[in-house]
Amino acid sequence: MKDLSISPGLLDRPFDNKIKHYIATVEDDITQLTVVATANHSSQIITINGTIVSTTVANVVPLDIGDNTITIVVTSADGKASTSYTIEVTRLQPCLTALSLSAGTLRPNFSRAGQPCVDATLNYQATVANNVSQINIMATANSASHTITVNGNQSTLLTLDVGNNTATIVVTTADGKGSQSYHLIIRRFSTATLTDLTVTAPAGTATQELALQPDFDPLTLNYAIAINSTLTNINLIPTADDGRTITVRYTPQNGTAIN
Repeated sequence: MKDLSISPGLLDRPFDNKIKHYIATVEDDITQLTVVATANHSSQIITINGTIVSTTVANVVPLDIGDNTITIVVTSADGKASTSYTIEVTRLQPCLTALSLSAGTLRPNFSRAGQPCVDATLNYQATVANNVSQINIMATANSASHTITVNGNQSTLLTLDVGNNTATIVVTTADGKGSQSYHLIIRRFSTATLTDLTVTAPAGTATQELALQPDFDPLTLNYAIAINSTLTNINLIPTADDGRTITVRYTPQNGTAIN
């Protein structure tokens, strides 16, 4: 064969008649390739994936998501000799290039893991205050031709119950052959949350107030403090709105919880 090329995209190396195998990667919104194959002689017959074409042809080959094999066979006019060439084409999965919320913060931060969205982070969490009853999920696909659904709906506005709410964001190619799912758990707090939390050392010690790590936030549930090894007790001071009851459970090293 005299020449071989694809469009759009490029083979992994320039065509060489002695090299029979080639590789190519295309974006997820590329639904078909044009394969241009040129024979050495006009009497030779070229087939692409079993379809007979002329000696020089621009043949359109449809692509599925994932791996696609294109086989080009050049046969002499008398049918006694033939040579095969293959192109392994990978059509990438669709993905999101941006994901954010109208309230709350994604944890971890959104990551598409570089171009073209290989090894993207697919699972996220977020917390919102009780007064947030609805949240808008703002998602952008890596192609304008893709569709995005949230829990199977075109609307990205999600009504939140108190507690955990699950949102599945699916980005789908225009031809429907590829999709990628992102999973988001949004926790809406109840009205029974702390308004403040401080920790102090007993009077007379060098450090009166001990720093929470991280700083207190009503939507953050887990904290740590660093104390001096000589400190044998601390004062834990939680605060809530009027009418709320606070129970503090302490678990010492022996594992027996004390309310």
